[in-house]
Amino acid sequence: MQNSGITALDSSMPVQSISDIKRTSQLIEDFLRNYLKGILSKHSPNVILGSRYNEKLTELEIRGHTYEVRVGENIRNSEIIEVALVERSIEAIESKSKPNKFQLSGHGRYKSANIWLPDEVEFDREWFSEATDAVFQTGYRWLEEQVRIITSQPEVAVGIDLYAYLRSIINNEKLLDNIWFGCSIKGRGVFLLDPTIAMSGLNIISSHAAQTGDSALRLIAEYLGCDIPAEKTFGTIAVGQNKCMDFELSTAKYWEDLPLFLRAQAILMKSKSITVFPIFKGNSDYLQCVFPTEKKVVLLPILLQHREELSLRFARSRKHLIHLLKIIRAPKSSLDASAFGSFVGGFSAGFVKEMSKL
Repeated sequence: MQNSGITALDSSMPVQSISDIKRTSQLIEDFLRNYLKGILSKHSPNVILGSRYNEKLTELEIRGHTYEVRVGENIRNSEIIEVALVERSIEAIESKSKPNKFQLSGHGRYKSANIWLPDEVEFDREWFSEATDAVFQTGYRWLEEQVRIITSQPEVAVGIDLYAYLRSIINNEKLLDNIWFGCSIKGRGVFLLDPTIAMSGLNIISSHAAQTGDSALRLIAEYLGCDIPAEKTFGTIAVGQNKCMDFELSTAKYWEDLPLFLRAQAILMKSKSITVFPIFKGNSDYLQCVFPTEKKVVLLPILLQHREELSLRFARSRKHLIHLLKIIRAPKSSLDASAFGSFVGGFSAGFVKEMSKL
């Protein structure tokens, strides 16, 4: 049912860079809200007997009464989506009404939904909840998969090799979940990418996203898409002095320009302080390892022991770093309504057909 929608989205709106994921993560909730409203409005006659959808007025006529579907963000909590079927003449939901509340899965901004339905209309009331969950779950899962795909591209092979080696020498997931390789490319500070570390980071942010009010998908995209002038990074200081150094995140020079990145970094590091360990320094580039200062006692001896091997692996592959910069920056696709409509329509048609049989 949902595979056809994802196939339509992949073919109509290919995400080909971290920059694409950044922009899509900022807009996806707006698109999902709009298309959920369209689905519920157009297909409600399939589950509400005696109803008719007036496409011109975007309203439902039910036994002589005029209703409309309203989909919006809760004004007090940006993590809640409100979905309501109300009479056009009613300006607000009566306080005596009780919504059907349920949790939404996925790594998007919305964590739960409230479904408000009129008591006087008889129909399968679960249909609204099922449709809402299907739309957001599919959209979020699709974008999550794009993160995995982009961080698995051949252009990021430098990072995949180094992170694989790191996992071979550190057999402890708790130590590995917030160790990142950073480097400079043409005067820009970026992180090396890898699907395992990216998805681990997404899960860490998602478990703490309620503290920020931001989408975990947007925060991980901001972090993976790190593209900072090298002179503003902690790495430049540590590499310049050629020694392992500790830094307070609150002193970062990029906090005004990249507040979302800094927020994501604080969550991923699970610490207010980070340690930067220089591994390699070339004429115009460098490699460093970044991790929470609390792990320094355990990690530093391991990194010192394997510093030469990590340096050699990076040196062999660093000529390909320019491709990494391209995949972080280059916006190659655009989010357009017609393509997203194909995505939603692709799975909603089958969904409506199945639900109307219940």
